[in-house]
Amino acid sequence: MNESTVVSVIIVNWNVRDLLANCLSSLFTCNPSLTLDVCVIDNNSIDGSFALIHHKFPHIKLIQNIENIGFSRANNQGIREAQGKYILLLNPDTLWIDDSLQQMVEYMNNHPEVGVLGPKLLNTDVQSIQYWGARRLPRPLDTFFEYSKLSSIFPRSHVFNRQLMGDWDHTDSREVQCLSGACLLIRREALHEVGLLDEGYLLYSEDTDFCHRVYLTDWKMYYFAGARLIHIGQQSSLHNRGSATINAVRGIYRYHRKFHGLGASLFVWLLIWITSIAKIFGWLAIFIVKADDRNLAVKQIQSYWEVCCLPPPVRRP
Repeated sequence: MNESTVVSVIIVNWNVRDLLANCLSSLFTCNPSLTLDVCVIDNNSIDGSFALIHHKFPHIKLIQNIENIGFSRANNQGIREAQGKYILLLNPDTLWIDDSLQQMVEYMNNHPEVGVLGPKLLNTDVQSIQYWGARRLPRPLDTFFEYSKLSSIFPRSHVFNRQLMGDWDHTDSREVQCLSGACLLIRREALHEVGLLDEGYLLYSEDTDFCHRVYLTDWKMYYFAGARLIHIGQQSSLHNRGSATINAVRGIYRYHRKFHGLGASLFVWLLIWITSIAKIFGWLAIFIVKADDRNLAVKQIQSYWEVCCLPPPVRRP
């Protein structure tokens, strides 16, 4: 470990060149007093990301993969290169506000029992809070409520939105069970105990898996509302919505099979299968009555049909 490096920042990029450039600019502008070791891992982008970052930020480390190896594997590449006291996993579609990272580092320095820290995530209006930033670990029914959108219909419900802690306004700092992978500040000692990200997740649920493993240790996870970060959200997924949905569901199955066992994972599979069938019929109705939305309806029907075709999660990860 390099004692002079306070934070090793790891950013995985896939075809979000301009967002990445803005993220890096805000990182260096808002936190000039921190000693940072920044590593960008590019998963074979075709939008000129690598060339732009190499030209605009020549002092940072760049790793260019010849294929998209997934979010977890790419992050692990950066973690293995990290030399800092703290490791920051950061999404490229984020923008720092004020010296929030400096405040997070100071919080960690003053609270040695905290192994992982997450900031308050804001939408682009810089006012509304993304509740995914601090949440409970999901139970099978929580997953069903989220996938069926019942959690969105009843956002303040302790039952339907238990996972996102909808009965809490997320304006104060507290210990939580799970944080968002959009921004995770991890103490090196905690990382050594918990281990790297599970590379069985291509995209989505890898942060929940990691937080669950932290939760099983004596390290604390804290949501620090004093630090603010704009998170635009799901930008890489916009390139392929169907694939993103499939990867998200696969991650859900893997997580529940790994931590809750065969019975729970099969229950989740059944609930998601039934909900996907219902969504197919809903989009079929939209296809029939709304000519302007037919292209979208076809894509959604194809996506949910692929979800229905996923096999039950019987094998242990």
